[in-house]
Order: sequence, then structure tokens, then C-alpha cells
Amino acid sequence: MQTNTQERSQMRKVYLKRLIMLALIPLVLFPIIRHIIYPNEYDGQQICIVSENSKYHFVDLENKKISTPEYDYIDQAHDGYYRYSEDDKWGYLNGALEEHIAAEYDACGNFHNDLAPVEKDNQWQYISRAGLTKIEGPFQWAGEFKNGKAIVKEDEEMFIIDKKGNKLKGPFYSCDRLYEDAFYIRNTKESKPEVLDQRLLKVHWNGKAITDPVFLTEKTAALAYKKNGSSKCRLIDLKTGKLLLDHMDTIVISLDGKIICKEKNRWMFVNDKLQQSTYIDAEDLAANSYNLYPVKKDGLWGAVDGNGKMIIDPLYEIIGSFENGFASVKSTDGMWGVINDKGEIIIPCEYDFAGFTQ
Repeated sequence: MQTNTQERSQMRKVYLKRLIMLALIPLVLFPIIRHIIYPNEYDGQQICIVSENSKYHFVDLENKKISTPEYDYIDQAHDGYYRYSEDDKWGYLNGALEEHIAAEYDACGNFHNDLAPVEKDNQWQYISRAGLTKIEGPFQWAGEFKNGKAIVKEDEEMFIIDKKGNKLKGPFYSCDRLYEDAFYIRNTKESKPEVLDQRLLKVHWNGKAITDPVFLTEKTAALAYKKNGSSKCRLIDLKTGKLLLDHMDTIVISLDGKIICKEKNRWMFVNDKLQQSTYIDAEDLAANSYNLYPVKKDGLWGAVDGNGKMIIDPLYEIIGSFENGFASVKSTDGMWGVINDKGEIIIPCEYDFAGFTQ
């Protein structure tokens, strides 16, 4: 009689687990966006990675645990898949938080363009999201794909390859910082980094080449650059040729396309019409964010909007980048939680880690 009761109890557990997995299946159908909070379509919820006692799992925005088992590490999602580590091996979870590709690799990169680099027995290759080998190599090292290209190392030389494994550029002594239309190379150990296929270097103004460009943004038709190797940056309007800003210490562009300039400890936003906003006095500012930008004042971090208005007072030791209206934060007592874009605490600062920090 006791055996039958145990069997029925076990069957109920299996049935319940299947129901939960079925309920989570819609997560697979939607891309999971990187950073902090990962959106999904399960019951209108959003989820967050947290760590307790050196183990990682997921919670919803009511701080309820929604995934088992726990892992040694879970990374942010790329192309809808999370890298995870267990017992010094690596694999991938899918959007339903299931173990999609078993942890059997010594190392692995994130999925981009439906391909991910993985290492086993000191050899690298590329697999598909189905776990199938797509580019065999073997390589000494393989980087993640970006815009259909990746950097690999083979026989102590580096190459740029496409998604079929064809070598597009190389060999080089070293190659890094692969952008959409540029990459940096060294031909020898002694040589200086050279930029190849960089459209910014082809920009000329008044018949003269512009040296040391920082970026060109088509959204605002503005070019930031350093003049003749100077450490100071300038910003010009490419439509009119008007010099907008000069003698800036730094000019960067945020993830949502805002131009942000720094002069000493003053930061300033430039809007889509290339108009300046008021200066913000801050020790530091993080541009890799959306709509709200973490700023550091008097040793603590808060956040301002695109007009420089302080939205979240400086209260935290760390604020991660904002995306989808949420950011992870580290309190002054060293614990992590999550806030929304109004500064309201969504997940209390009670975890060893929460979300994804920069």
C-alpha cells in the first residue's frame, strides 16, 4: 500500500513538472534581451538572474524563485539562450529555462547569428542552437560572431571568417575589436594596431583627412574626432560643417543613440537636433544604457534622464545599465537587488548578485 502511495506521489510530481514546462514554452518563441532583466511572455512576467550562496537561479519580479536546479553560474541571454556552468563544464539553457545543450564543454561563448564558439579538449569549433557542429575548425581559439563575421586563431595566426567558415581576412599576428565595418590588427608583435575597413577613416572634411575619429552617427549626422592626435575631442555637424563642441575630454554615444560629452567633471547630452542640454556635474557617467543613465556623485550612483535631470538619487554603490525599465543595483551594504526606472525597489537588495552588472 505504501509503495502505491509513493508511486502516485512521484507521478504527481512528474505531471506537475511537465505542466510547468509547458507553461514556460512560450518563452522560447521570443528573443530574450541582454542585460539586467530578461523579458518573456510567460503570464506577462519578467525575470531576473540572482545568486545566493554562490548558486544562480531565476526569480520573477515578485521575488519568487521560478527555476530549478541552481547552477554555479548563469550568464545573460543572447539569441534567446543562456550560458550556464555546472561542475566546471558549460552548456546552454533555452528561453523556457530548460537545459537545452548539456554542460559538456570546457568553455563556450554566447550565441550570435545562430552560432556559438565552444571548446572541448583544447580545441574550438562552432555549434548551432540545435547543438550541431557547424564550423569544425578545429581552432586554437574562436570568438563570437558579430554581423556574420568572427575572429579565430589557427596555427598561431588570426583570421576573420564568415558563417560558413571561409577566411575573409588574414593572416594577422593579432586581431581584435571586430565592429560592423572595422577591426584592429597587428601584423607583427612590434607593429602598432591598425584599423582596417573603417569607414570613419575615409571621412574627409574640407579636403583634409580627419584623424582619430571617435564615431559617426547617421541619426544625427555628427562626427566626433580628435584633432591631429590631440587628447581633446571635437564634435561637428556634417550637414553644415559647424563646429558644435571643442576641447572635450570625452565624446561617447549611448546605446540609444544619445551623444554624451565630458569636460572635466561636467557631462552634457546632445539631442537629435544637435542641441546641447545643461551640464551635469558628476564624477562618472555610464553611457551603455537606455533612457536613464547611471551617474556617480559623491561616491554613490544614481541616474539621470536624457536632459540631465536627476531621476534616481545617488544612493547605491553600483547601478547597472537600464534596459526595459529596470536595472540591477548594489546597496551600500554590498547586497544586490533590482529597481525600476522610477527608482522603486522591485527586488530587495538581499542577494549576492542580481541581474547582470557591467
